[in-house]
Amino acid sequence: MLTETYSRLFVLPISSVLLVLGASISTVTAAEWSFEQNPIPHINDYTAAENKFVDQAEKDGSGRIACAVYVEAEFQIYLKRYPEFKNTGTLRSIFARWKRHQVYNQLSYNVCIVHVPSFKLAYLTSSVETINFHYCGRLIDTVVTKADIAALEALREAIDYANSGSPLAVETFLGFDEDYDFVALNPDVEYYFRSIIRTPQYAEPDLLDTSHLRPLLSAERLAFVDKATKTRDLDAVIATTAPCRVK
Repeated sequence: MLTETYSRLFVLPISSVLLVLGASISTVTAAEWSFEQNPIPHINDYTAAENKFVDQAEKDGSGRIACAVYVEAEFQIYLKRYPEFKNTGTLRSIFARWKRHQVYNQLSYNVCIVHVPSFKLAYLTSSVETINFHYCGRLIDTVVTKADIAALEALREAIDYANSGSPLAVETFLGFDEDYDFVALNPDVEYYFRSIIRTPQYAEPDLLDTSHLRPLLSAERLAFVDKATKTRDLDAVIATTAPCRVK
């Protein structure tokens, strides 16, 4: 029942995406695809028909999470404009690539993209008694249920978005530490995310503050993480962070 409800709320309806595709699709690989040459349109650049499509999608998606519906509608508009994009991978992979490009490369993007993983986690944690893993940077315990798998997928998506340095994505991800018992970030991992924000002029001062973390880290560890932030080497930080502490 949980999986069925979760799918209804969040999972991209494949059949509806296929309906918007044109009949002629050329062969283009994922590596060859260029979002610069095939730009993602801003909502202000939508045609009247595209705006109508979004409005109808929101009506048809009544009962689902509004942000999820809106992001999916924008994706379908992109596929309608560039049907050959569908031929560069599976529907899941191209949807992920389309979202990721916006978070990593566009200062202005649909904020719903980074909010959907948090909505997924909020729904899952309200629907099950417990999540059976703990995350501090490292992952401990066993992923044993369908809810665990879905929660871990949402968490990984949020981590990836946060590693872009987008202030909104970082803020959203760091909020998980306060909101969920199964997330308790190690000080060096939290320090890393607060230090990679790419547009600090758009971030709240509290988000940039690391004064509460620096005393918890050795000079050697601070130097290591500072070096990792310059290349966004999250893997290096996670591989060397301390074992998790459970709340």
